[in-house]
Amino acid sequence: MMTEDFTKVALGSRVSDSRTIVPCPVCGRAGALEARRDGFRRCVHVEASMIDRDGLWVDARDVCEWTDAKRASQAG
Repeated sequence: MMTEDFTKVALGSRVSDSRTIVPCPVCGRAGALEARRDGFRRCVHVEASMIDRDGLWVDARDVCEWTDAKRASQAG
């Protein structure tokens, strides 16, 4: 098993799956930005990964989630 701590990676760096390290708008720590088409975003701060016979298994261990400001304003 391998653990990646994205809080220790320089802002602007590219990491697995072409994610960019950004300052998290929720907690302020660095994290790998993941954005979905439905407007939900999250910063993954720490994740664990493991290769087994079924393929690659990835578990986000420390995550902050939020919605796009645009999406939030439309809902409210």
